[in-house]
Amino acid sequence: PPSEFMRALLVLFLAIISLPAAAMEFSRSHNRDFSIIFATGKLLSGDGARFVSFATDDKAIVVLESPGGDVFSALTMGEHIRMKGYKTFVASESICASACALVWLAGSVRGGTETSKIGFHSASDSAGAITGPGNALVGAYLNKIGVSYKAIAYITSSAPKDMTWLTFDRARNLGLDIVAIDDPGSNEPIGLGGRPSRPSAPSTAPSAPSSLIPEDFQLTCEPLARGGRDPVVSIEVSRTDGFWRVVHETASGVEYDRGTQYRMSAEQSGAVWVGQHRRKEDTAIRGEVSRISGKFYYNEKVIGDGDLRADMTAKCEAE
Repeated sequence: PPSEFMRALLVLFLAIISLPAAAMEFSRSHNRDFSIIFATGKLLSGDGARFVSFATDDKAIVVLESPGGDVFSALTMGEHIRMKGYKTFVASESICASACALVWLAGSVRGGTETSKIGFHSASDSAGAITGPGNALVGAYLNKIGVSYKAIAYITSSAPKDMTWLTFDRARNLGLDIVAIDDPGSNEPIGLGGRPSRPSAPSTAPSAPSSLIPEDFQLTCEPLARGGRDPVVSIEVSRTDGFWRVVHETASGVEYDRGTQYRMSAEQSGAVWVGQHRRKEDTAIRGEVSRISGKFYYNEKVIGDGDLRADMTAKCEAE
């Protein structure tokens, strides 16, 4: 149901990991009831087949951030997403343009925010000229995934060097259903894509500007999902005079002080702390406080030997 999807989007809105813009990279995070598959970077030939091999989850939301690329890979990804019944999502300020937007359209539910940038243009050949066979192939794909003829004409109308950015009003007129979140102004979405701009590599900026976070704060946080034999039920997060303190409390009452476990230090953004495990040289941690629509959230990632070992997001109340 859309309400469940919107709650799920809030989780992955805070969990998005920025990856280098090269060949498309795939990664995965798990929620209680579904998987979150991140697909980030330029689409190259063969990425579609790689995605099919990677995306074997029964239930998943595919988070997309890409300037586009190889159309054949995009169509392969889209057909797999539609067959599996996956949902798709483009986060706030993220770009999903050209071939990436074709993948996004395949979602059984399509998610976006007021500032998601989703752009379309016609297919082109290696020289950048419009290609009739390419547009015919895209049109057949869009028809296969249930996109209307009116929407197909709109999607393929811009020249290859131009970009038509989708808005909620346009999507509604074209019969494209979008689940909208992050609309602080009203109950009616006011635009998907904002001011048109050229597609670019995914941003590596923090998910929330540090100016939104007070210099000093004290938060009591509750994880959005719990797991394990003795799950974390509460997290105390505070910063005083630049000093961070983070304490986890489990269901059994055991407390874990991150300052005892890790050598903690702050990053320049002001809303992020990082740490190196005191006994395990291959284990590091990153914590971040975000403020979205006036509410605080805390996300913590543990990386061991180059792999993501834990990823927890919690909703917080200021004290």
